[in-house]
Amino acid sequence: MPNTRKPTSDRRRCKKCNRWAQFGSEYCWDHDPTVSDEEKHAARVRGGKASRKVHPLALDEIEDIADTTDLKRFTVSVIKGLVAGTVKPNQARALFTGGKVLKDVMELQLYEQLAERVSALEGDTAKRLESNGEWQISDRS
Repeated sequence: MPNTRKPTSDRRRCKKCNRWAQFGSEYCWDHDPTVSDEEKHAARVRGGKASRKVHPLALDEIEDIADTTDLKRFTVSVIKGLVAGTVKPNQARALFTGGKVLKDVMELQLYEQLAERVSALEGDTAKRLESNGEWQISDRS
């Protein structure tokens, strides 16, 4: 059965390599005959210089992310790095993912602490009831 679906885009594929062609052309940028070899070389040099300008986020600003305040500060520093161009979007995504993992770990620690406190309160309540000779808590509902 032939494919009768319409393409979702008006874009074409490059005749030589099947990558996306440039708009108004049948070729991708690399194979476009209207782009000279000098232009391609200059663009690659510019790209190499630009990638060397991007530096990892200075994480020494935050020695340890121990609580939500540190996590907020970390998040703000990543956002500022994105705006300033010192952090690549892919780096920011990885850092935000790491931040989310840290947040989840902090929540888990909080839940564990709360569970310990509830257990301790239940134990204290049971001891009080036992010392008062009461074994059941009346249902007041």
